[in-house]
Amino acid sequence: LLRLSLDHGGRGMAEEHLYYTDSYPPIPGAEELAVADDYHYAEALERLCPPDDVVEAKLSGREILFVLVDDTGPGAPVPVAGAGYSIREGILADVGTLTAPDHRMRGLGSYITSVAVEDAMAAGLIPQSRIQSNNLGASRTAAQAGFVSAGLCTSVSLPA
Repeated sequence: LLRLSLDHGGRGMAEEHLYYTDSYPPIPGAEELAVADDYHYAEALERLCPPDDVVEAKLSGREILFVLVDDTGPGAPVPVAGAGYSIREGILADVGTLTAPDHRMRGLGSYITSVAVEDAMAAGLIPQSRIQSNNLGASRTAAQAGFVSAGLCTSVSLPA
């Protein structure tokens, strides 16, 4: 694709793996954590995460949002993981997930992704996840939430 567009000023933008699911995911219990839909929690979660992860997940920019918060402490609830989706083309639920670095590798990202997938499917949408090809953690999270790989999407930018 880049070779084809090079003579026209094409620049490589990204290579993403496309994942889809067509079945309700298993949702394991996380009884000690609450689910919120407040965008303030999503923004607080983004401040806890590396910039590259925040840009890829686009959590606070999602139309529908679910954030796992730990409300067992004495202070304000603390966001630990979030997932949400934006509706594309009227049929796709483009899902993104973000987990705070201190809470990774515990299944929380997969849990909250499963909540978002179930909501999207209940709304009659097809859940999709677009993950940068070098993001192994996000690929594993998607797989644990029931997504299967369907191919690659490579994009180039052309000058106007």
